Amino acid sequence: MIGYYCDILGEDPCLIYGIMKAETGWDSPLLNDRNNPAGLKLNNGNWWEFETIESGIIELILQVHSYRWSGADTVEEMAAIHCPIDDPDDVNKVNQYWVGNVKEGMAEARSIYANMNLSNNLYGGFYYEKREN
Repeated sequence: MIGYYCDILGEDPCLIYGIMKAETGWDSPLLNDRNNPAGLKLNNGNWWEFETIESGIIELILQVHSYRWSGADTVEEMAAIHCPIDDPDDVNKVNQYWVGNVKEGMAEARSIYANMNLSNNLYGGFYYEKREN
């Protein structure tokens, strides 16, 4: 699902996977109860709640797309928008680890995609391949 919508919307699926892993770790109540894969907040500061995980993922991709439009192309630049270190809501001071956690998730996703491509090429099946623009 991540790869599919990233391909349509022109974003890196490994980045989206990395953000999701860093934000919710796949087992957060935010993800499981609100379908919010990445700690997305509304303008009023409340957590965004989505009807489906699919709509939450699409919104995350659109958020990342908006970061790029504002000039944030690196994970570090996106962090300054998505989860700034000086955010008063970061009471546990975890935002400082976001960049490293996202990059770790991105590396994991690249490994998953590489293994999928290798397996599917061996068996002649469909595989996701990131197209360069």
